[in-house]
Amino acid sequence: NDETCELLMPYFKAPDFNFADAKKASGSVAGLCNWAMAMVTYHNVAKVVEPKIIMLREAEAELRLANKEMNQAEATMAEVQNKLDTMQAQFDAAMAEKQRL
Repeated sequence: NDETCELLMPYFKAPDFNFADAKKASGSVAGLCNWAMAMVTYHNVAKVVEPKIIMLREAEAELRLANKEMNQAEATMAEVQNKLDTMQAQFDAAMAEKQRL
């Protein structure tokens, strides 16, 4: 959390808190040093990315809703177009019959 990361900052700023110096003391300490710095970096990145992920999920939900509405509108339009085509065919047939007479 933010508080823990803040408490670690003085250690990170120390000139001997790095992998090379920690390796001289112990290989395990060197690994722990790298892990601690990586976790703070991850936490800072996650604070930026998490709101973006939430906004992405909301936008995807809105997109799904909009696509559903669009599909319904396209289905309605297809029905109306079929009726129009039928009426146009009837009209053309009536006009042909009129011309024939």
